[in-house]
Amino acid sequence: MKSLAIGIFSAVLLIKVFLAVTTGLGDDEAYYWNWAQFLDWSYFDHPGMVAWLIHLSESIFGRNEFAVRFPSILIYALSSFFIYRVADERYGKKASYLSIIFYALIPVFFIGSTMMVPDMPLLFFWSLCIYLTHLLMKTSDTKNYFWLFVALGFTLGFSFLSKYPGVLLFGSLGILYLFGHWKIRPKWYHILLTVVAFIVASSPVMIWNLLNDWPSFAFHLSDRHQGGHFSVGRWFQFLATQLIFLSPSFFVLFIVVLIKRMDLSYIWTFKTPEDKQNDLFFSSFALPSLLLFGLQPFMSDFKPHWIAPAYLALIPLASDYFIKLLSGAKKRRLWAFISWGSLGFVVFFNLFFVFATQYPVIAKLHVVFNPDQKWQARFDITNDLYGWPDLAKELNELAASEEKEFVISSHRYQLAAPLSFYSGLQALSIGAHSNQYNYFQKGLEKHKGKVIYFVEDNRYKRTPQDSMQAKECSEIKKVQAHRYGVLAREFKIWRCEEFLGPK
Repeated sequence: MKSLAIGIFSAVLLIKVFLAVTTGLGDDEAYYWNWAQFLDWSYFDHPGMVAWLIHLSESIFGRNEFAVRFPSILIYALSSFFIYRVADERYGKKASYLSIIFYALIPVFFIGSTMMVPDMPLLFFWSLCIYLTHLLMKTSDTKNYFWLFVALGFTLGFSFLSKYPGVLLFGSLGILYLFGHWKIRPKWYHILLTVVAFIVASSPVMIWNLLNDWPSFAFHLSDRHQGGHFSVGRWFQFLATQLIFLSPSFFVLFIVVLIKRMDLSYIWTFKTPEDKQNDLFFSSFALPSLLLFGLQPFMSDFKPHWIAPAYLALIPLASDYFIKLLSGAKKRRLWAFISWGSLGFVVFFNLFFVFATQYPVIAKLHVVFNPDQKWQARFDITNDLYGWPDLAKELNELAASEEKEFVISSHRYQLAAPLSFYSGLQALSIGAHSNQYNYFQKGLEKHKGKVIYFVEDNRYKRTPQDSMQAKECSEIKKVQAHRYGVLAREFKIWRCEEFLGPK
């Protein structure tokens, strides 16, 4: 098991490095890179950790895709270590090695950790919080107890600085404080110390929001959920996405584990059985996220990956259950065949994703299985990683020949951010969407009268007239990017005379 775990971990790590240097940035990655060019205490959409890490990496490796993604690769390796250590001390070597394998192969982590997004530092500090809490509950050394609580408080703060759901860790710690077995029972001043360290560490978010009239909290707690209504259908859509993000194999495994091992009925007696302590420990770090993001789709729109930290916490528990299930199965060979066959399917799924980023396999399969329907490049999400250098080259040539004062723009950050990264020119996002560009741009009036080069693509198909006012706009160039002869992206460049302002 040890050799298999090390082999899979190493192979996955190499795959992440390979993807980091061979594929273009995703829209969100470019957006967070753009944040890193305007360092601040925090940002509209999320706290600042993702931007700070990208800025640090870029200062070492320069402006390239690998520099943007290097923190994510490092985070994957470190969080694997913390999960391994806790699983080892709670469940033993076999479960710890299997935890490494599960974390490496579960699609939401395999694919997610190839990109640098706020979820990656959140997962790192989530795993570090699990590790530090484990040390606190197991230690009988009073000398280190004080400093472990300080470290825990800062970890909670950095988790919050990564993404706002980091605050859910307080719920996890509350469960363990009330129902867990501690060798040294925490005192009130330990809790106060943790809270003070959290406040200090998370203060950048508070400072930025205080200076800007609390826009982030209004957005996450209210604005983005307005217009929502109770919908069972949307919740089933959520379940469908989890089947993909976990794979059917891990989806079934986690459901079984939740039923079989996450029995918390005894906690109301305040007497957690000794043999249930490890299950309670990992369950506590999953329960708040499971409840919030598992029920939230009933009421409003959701993002499939929001629940990922809960899965991270359940990995050691699932690993232990998996091992005991196989060792106790009556028809052991059949169970082993089904189980390892399921893991083989997950490996195939992940390798298919990797292959799809390098070759237009989805387009080729479409021709084979659905030849009568016209292929559209937007059907393949991996095409989002392509075409930007070609577009940037055209824009730079236009910029070099432009005699008037100009800016480049689009109507969404998903286009403006990659434009900025690949062209080296800061692009505007002129549209009705609330995002960090509202703060980068600080009013568009200063650009009135300038020439606007506006970029439209085949995904959104929005012309400049839909987003802004100008004296005259005309399409001047069409840029197409191909992958092995298959159209991947199509851009249209518009030139608008005398920008008058957004609509």
